[in-house]
Parts: sequence; C-alpha cells; structure tokens
Amino acid sequence: MVSSTHLVVPIQAAYFAIEGTDDLLETYERIRARPNPALKVLGVVITLFDKRTNISRDTHEQIRSVFGPVL
Repeated sequence: MVSSTHLVVPIQAAYFAIEGTDDLLETYERIRARPNPALKVLGVVITLFDKRTNISRDTHEQIRSVFGPVL
C-alpha cells in the first residue's frame, strides 16, 4: 500500500470479514498518515454475495453505511 496510488477493498459477505476489514482500514489510515498521504480507496467489491441469505444482505447494508459511494 505504501507505493500504491489507489486501494480496492474486497470484502466477503460474511460477519467475520467485516471485522477483518476494520484491521485493513486501520492499516490504510496509518499509511495515509505518514508514508503515503495520497493513497485513496478506489472502491469496495463485495464477494460471495448471495441475496437469498440474511447475512449477505446485512453485510451489504453495513458495508454501504461505512463506504457509501465507493461501493
């Protein structure tokens, strides 16, 4: 991430994936704070999404509330 200009975040439509994303976002903020302030989130891609399951729909809504327009 230090030498990147943009970041694409893949997130699996599952509860524990949301927790892992928190760790990734903390790393992103640390990198933006010092070595690469120009780093931007280009987008978020939800993987293994199944609209028939509640967990997928709930995860989608949580991701939308955090990332909004980059989803």
